[in-house]
Amino acid sequence: MLRENRDCSEILMQLVSARKAIKSLSETLIHSHMRHCIEHAHSPAEGRKELQELLVVLERYVE
Repeated sequence: MLRENRDCSEILMQLVSARKAIKSLSETLIHSHMRHCIEHAHSPAEGRKELQELLVVLERYVE
């Protein structure tokens, strides 16, 4: 888009749309991980491990 000399506001709108799509996908994956990996863990220890891994990712996600 930059090489095509598109209007800055058009480029920014595309970036905003892409950012929203990535955020939505991230939230979907977080919920899926909670439902499948944590709730269906084979043992409490495995569930805690999965939860800890999710918390590490979430700390990065909210920065």
